[in-house]
Amino acid sequence: MPSPRLIDSQPELQQLCTHVRRLARVGLDTEFHAERRYRPELMLIQIADDHGGMWVADPKALDLRPLAAALSGRTWVAFAAETDVSLLGRLGGRPRALHDPQRLAGLAGHAWPRSRADLCRAELGVTLDKAPALSDWSRRPLDAIQLRYAADDARMAMALWDALVARAPSERVDWAIEDGEAVLARAAAPVDPDARWLRMRIAPRLDEQARAAMQRLSAWRDAEAQAADQPPWSILPDAHLLDLARRRPSSLAALQAHRRMNRGKIRKYGEQWLRLIHAPPDDGTPPAPPADRAIRESILTVGAHAIGRTNGVAPGLLLTEFWRERVLHAGPSALRGWRAALAADPLEALLEGRATIGAAGWRPTLVTR
Repeated sequence: MPSPRLIDSQPELQQLCTHVRRLARVGLDTEFHAERRYRPELMLIQIADDHGGMWVADPKALDLRPLAAALSGRTWVAFAAETDVSLLGRLGGRPRALHDPQRLAGLAGHAWPRSRADLCRAELGVTLDKAPALSDWSRRPLDAIQLRYAADDARMAMALWDALVARAPSERVDWAIEDGEAVLARAAAPVDPDARWLRMRIAPRLDEQARAAMQRLSAWRDAEAQAADQPPWSILPDAHLLDLARRRPSSLAALQAHRRMNRGKIRKYGEQWLRLIHAPPDDGTPPAPPADRAIRESILTVGAHAIGRTNGVAPGLLLTEFWRERVLHAGPSALRGWRAALAADPLEALLEGRATIGAAGWRPTLVTR
């Protein structure tokens, strides 16, 4: 294979944009750093075409919005593409369609989520060198090994997709493309600061005042983290957030009664916390999650295993966290597309007692009563 080209000058970027606009599809990958940040920071964009061309574009040297614009309207073939879509979306890029070989693999008999290296070995007979995976991608210059590793990820995404398409039923390919459309839609959705704390095991036991305080403190924490480009937990850890909402201290002295609470943060934020804690609940306070939420999750998980195994779909892909939350909130009728076709009726039967879980060895099965 030819060596990848590093794009770190404006003339090279213009040439690449011109080439990309002629393509129907591109292999795509990114390198990013997510540590100690509110959102991942883009370090590289890797592109491959169907003719063996590979490019690595450097956002540290260039404004890559023209490249994102050139990529818009192409089909992107990208592995585990959620973060790639989000990063390119911030630059204004949006594909015509998204083909994710990891999702197609989960619909074609593989476990979910199976790693790129495992799938390349299983489907292509190729062993990837993963040693550079945790490189410091912010350092320059990049060496030849890093450039090859980065570009290969884009190239191998296309090879994996094509290999899986060649053996998967066409219906399963359509399902994977449908999932790509859903990924694009969710990437454009705003962050919900309530989602994290509502999944805490203690959330069903919080009274209305505590839930109202959790909601306001979480929204404040998220805004502060976004402004400072830090992870929300670094502003206020979950355990401290929960302590403030349950204990509802009424003074700075009472805030300091928590021996692990950072004194500097109490000085900086204490007055804001007190106002948020003691503001009256309003109509927007989330209702308490069901007390038996953990049991419901277990039932759905086992049900998804039974349905997924029966239909040759990885159970974790059939009922991802996103779809599990939808079903917990609104029932199996909340499922859409191929998931509704496969799982809505069986899950409804299970929850209504018209079906039960059996076992063949350690494999769950759905048994109609």
